[in-house]
Amino acid sequence: MLPRLRWKSHCRKLFSAIPRIRNRRKTAPVTDLVISTYLDLSTSHLAEKTCMELDSYEGVLAHNTEYGWLVYVPQEPVSEFAEPGEWPDELIPIVDLARVSGCSYILFDADACTTELLPTFDW
Repeated sequence: MLPRLRWKSHCRKLFSAIPRIRNRRKTAPVTDLVISTYLDLSTSHLAEKTCMELDSYEGVLAHNTEYGWLVYVPQEPVSEFAEPGEWPDELIPIVDLARVSGCSYILFDADACTTELLPTFDW
């Protein structure tokens, strides 16, 4: 451990850098950052069969996580690129809800909350 006087000096040097970092953040351009939002939703809003085949549907980009799936939300409505019957019935309103809410992704998580806006499945 540093002696008390050296420790104070060390802390002063360390904390004197903070204003420079703060000022840099204010002037640094943020145009190269992509910030996305996601809909956090319970996996119970999907049927078990849908979950097991989630990444096999045409146009669905899904990544399996430890407790669910991360699904990309297309910018156009599902009806513009998927024929009726190509996607599970419960998935289309979820993706459309996320899209109109401005979300780029849906995080289906086993521990996430459910909503009364969408049906749930017991499995």
